Amino acid sequence: MMNKSNEPKPNLLSIHTAYAIAAGHEKTANFLLVRYREITSTDYTDHYNKERNLEIQSLGFQIITNYAFCIEIYLKILCFQQIGSYTNPVNKKNHSIVAISKVLGDDVFKALDVEYSSQLQQSELPDSFLFQMNFNDFKPSEFPDFSTYETATDYIDNSYARWRYIYEEFTETFNVSVVLKPFCCVAEALKVIISQNSAK
Repeated sequence: MMNKSNEPKPNLLSIHTAYAIAAGHEKTANFLLVRYREITSTDYTDHYNKERNLEIQSLGFQIITNYAFCIEIYLKILCFQQIGSYTNPVNKKNHSIVAISKVLGDDVFKALDVEYSSQLQQSELPDSFLFQMNFNDFKPSEFPDFSTYETATDYIDNSYARWRYIYEEFTETFNVSVVLKPFCCVAEALKVIISQNSAK
């Protein structure tokens, strides 16, 4: 194992590559979200078509996974801007965005909260817009509170680690209901703050 003094330090190419990866995943999620909104709209015909339902499942899984991954990378870039490292040195392999956020200073956290609130107001997505699937009779629970950056990241937290292997949780009684709005708004808020920091 490398000792700390020999660990490679992120350089400009590393940062640009990380940003390109995150932006690519966000762009993919945004593109898929457009199709998802189209196919789940009330104007769409043939709502009980099997192929349509399979497409809805596929789109939902990809949207959540791509947003969650881009959020994690954006957040690690923001961490690098603050402390010179992509992650908390104590727990480098953690995919929890709540844990990664702990290295951010109060000023950055407040800036994220303000920008997130702005993104919520600008977003065209309804607060109740869901990806939902179930294998038995199911009614979604009460919608979560994602009115602040902190509550939104609490809601998203380990989504990347969970959703890339979500199929392992499937049982005959498996139900899932995920609100999509906080994912896209957190991603946009992080991107804006990264850009503001880069301009300083």
